[in-house]
Amino acid sequence: MQKRATMQDIADMAGVSRMTVSLALRNQSGVSEETRKRIRKIALKLDYHPDAMLASLSAYRRVIKPPAYTGTLGWITMESNKDEWKHGWSGKLRMHQGAYERANKLGYKLDEFWFNKDEMTAQRFSSILKARNIRGLIFLSTPGPGKKLDMNWSQFSCVGLGYTLSEPQFHAINDDSGFAVNIALRKLKESGHKKIGMTLSAVAHEKVMEDWIGSYYQSMHRMFPGTKFRILTKDRIYKEDFLKWLDKNQPDSLISHAPELVVRWLNEEGYKVPGDISLTGVGVEPDQRFAGVTQNSLGIGQSAVDALVGMIHRDEVGVPESPLRILLEGHWMDGNTIARRQ
Repeated sequence: MQKRATMQDIADMAGVSRMTVSLALRNQSGVSEETRKRIRKIALKLDYHPDAMLASLSAYRRVIKPPAYTGTLGWITMESNKDEWKHGWSGKLRMHQGAYERANKLGYKLDEFWFNKDEMTAQRFSSILKARNIRGLIFLSTPGPGKKLDMNWSQFSCVGLGYTLSEPQFHAINDDSGFAVNIALRKLKESGHKKIGMTLSAVAHEKVMEDWIGSYYQSMHRMFPGTKFRILTKDRIYKEDFLKWLDKNQPDSLISHAPELVVRWLNEEGYKVPGDISLTGVGVEPDQRFAGVTQNSLGIGQSAVDALVGMIHRDEVGVPESPLRILLEGHWMDGNTIARRQ
């Protein structure tokens, strides 16, 4: 049996220490780019693969003794102003909390970077990141359609929270939107509802890869064979559109990604929630009072860092040929917006 190559073999051929080899293979700072490339070339020639048992032991040691500073990851936002993501929907703050805590646990810092293409070119942005020796990037989702960002990605490992970039497409960490709709429908059925409608903007629908509507059709067909589908979707839903649709379809319950707006419109028109119409949300947060399926925002942030650090250790850079979607299931949250029907 051929002897398995070790880090010491690489160190001997490269004329460097094992520590230098370890830093280079894990894409850490402290090693020049020239040395890093030379070490990786030797590792490839020797067909070097990390020992799984040693990797497990190293992970265990990190758990019982937090590692020293390893590097910095970039938290990239691209909204209209620098701090816009911190206001409004609280899920983004929970994603950041999860990412920040997990990064610290693994020996990384998490620094915020705001990319505004109206004020900075992609080339300049790339130069800033490389000057800070930041090789791992987490892209936060934006309210509007996916953005395009033309940049040299060959030195960066990237993941997205949701579906931020339409081009290029990186691995994405998101909540399981289809699962959320399925759970909401099942809970409404269990409480006696039959005429279940759903409202969502086309932009929001597009950002979850049409999982919401697909799950609604499949689940309704399975739970209520032959039933009428009641869906309102437009690029932007205005109150008058919603009220016309409501009068025409007469639902006894609604599923919405924006329950705050829907309940306000209903209350303004004299409808009682849940007396007249029950309301559930998808992607709700624990601080909201609506019944619905929570988005595991904290877990999404944690999973993003786990995925990104793994990519950095494996030297997975650039745009992936087959982007992965990692979906986290949410949890049903009872609220005061569902009534039991006969």
